[in-house]
Amino acid sequence: MNPQRFPLPVTPAAAHQQVELALRPRLMHRYLTSVHAQPAGHGQVACHILDAKYEPDAHCSILYQLGEQLLIGELQWNGAAQGAPVTLAHIDQGAPETLAHIDALEMQIYPFEHDPALPGLTTVLDGPGMARLLSDNLLNNVLPACATGETRILRCQVTPLRYRLGKRCTLRFDLRLRDKATGAIYKRTLYGKLYHSQAKAQAVYAEMQMLSASPALRAGQVEVAQAVAFIPELPLVLQAPVDGLPLDMWLSQPKRTALGGHPGVVAGIRRAAAALAALHQVAAISTRVRAVAPELERFQRRSAIIMPVSPTVGAGLNALARALPAWLDCLPAWGAETSVVHGDCKPSQFFVTPSAQGSSGAIQVALLDFDHCGMADPAADVGNFLATLRQLGVQQALTQRAPATGEALQQRLATLEEQFLAEYLATRTCHPDFHRRATWYQAVALLRKALRSFSRSARSPLPGLLVQEAWLCLATLPPV
Repeated sequence: MNPQRFPLPVTPAAAHQQVELALRPRLMHRYLTSVHAQPAGHGQVACHILDAKYEPDAHCSILYQLGEQLLIGELQWNGAAQGAPVTLAHIDQGAPETLAHIDALEMQIYPFEHDPALPGLTTVLDGPGMARLLSDNLLNNVLPACATGETRILRCQVTPLRYRLGKRCTLRFDLRLRDKATGAIYKRTLYGKLYHSQAKAQAVYAEMQMLSASPALRAGQVEVAQAVAFIPELPLVLQAPVDGLPLDMWLSQPKRTALGGHPGVVAGIRRAAAALAALHQVAAISTRVRAVAPELERFQRRSAIIMPVSPTVGAGLNALARALPAWLDCLPAWGAETSVVHGDCKPSQFFVTPSAQGSSGAIQVALLDFDHCGMADPAADVGNFLATLRQLGVQQALTQRAPATGEALQQRLATLEEQFLAEYLATRTCHPDFHRRATWYQAVALLRKALRSFSRSARSPLPGLLVQEAWLCLATLPPV
């Protein structure tokens, strides 16, 4: 096929081929540099694909890095759009730098800061503007001196840390402040998360405040990142820093995973399990309900859409999605319950402080990121954590040339799964069949991760391997 022109109308198969072209960095380098995207005078720059979100028969959004630039490529079919509509009319409104169009792919290109689903992104990335905005909002919880005029923000340096296409952006704000009376200059750091929805940002802010004051978490020596301000017009939630090392840093590299029996790794896993058990004993109630049955229905619809463009992977995803509901009626007999849940429980959400290595009396674990907090079965959190360890084992095995090395890595992580579950059950009184619920929810989480993996990389073998792991989990449950 000649990549210089893509034929329309777009059938499912043709749309998938369109995506395949858009996922070729060398080809996209030529296209992106031809539509003004490469800064003048910077020489040859490389093109990399950092993230992708592919929903067959709807849209595909791809995050490109071209030199130091981050660009979003958007493909749409059947009138679908990920966020607010982006049209070529923007060019006529005096902002041609915000949008280009690659005719050969029918793809719209814009800088990531102009993500239409995050209209506040350009504001939060503007350091001087954020300095003024923070001063105007006074931040009484963290910078009370600004409210009285005793302190002035001299500078605000903004650093993007993590960006999810069309969903949210996490940023660090490094502030330089001056005391009016003494002239002393000091620093303060805040973290912020910009959301696509004001309602979601407000819910997250309220839940973080609720949890940070929870006696159950304090008794379990668990800290929740403190939400210090909510700026609804962006919408942005600001929070104070927390101490510690992310637990996933111990597990992210095979060499570190080889330390699966190292006391520090085992202690971190156990601290995380105890912290999660403390969260599940919080008496407060969230207004957000995380029901699993509707999610399983969405899994069936999403996997069915994948089948026409990737028959083998789609069929595997769909077969698992159709099988999982058979165990729903077993959950009550296995002690199904409802509590506050984290909703996206995985090692990266736990910051372990040095005190977790032996000293006592200090906060041992900080729990982060309550974007998916709500009311659900606590076994869902446990299952998601176990599924993340299983996924990490599969990913690391894929990078190993020697099969024996990959198997050893997976076995070490399987041991950590057992240790996490054992510590959780030792910390919190649970139904005797809690482990069955956790295993079923682990299979659900593996399917969720497989679907997300396909949306980010349709050519990856990971979705199929995660489906296999989910079936292994279900094989340990009583047949239905």
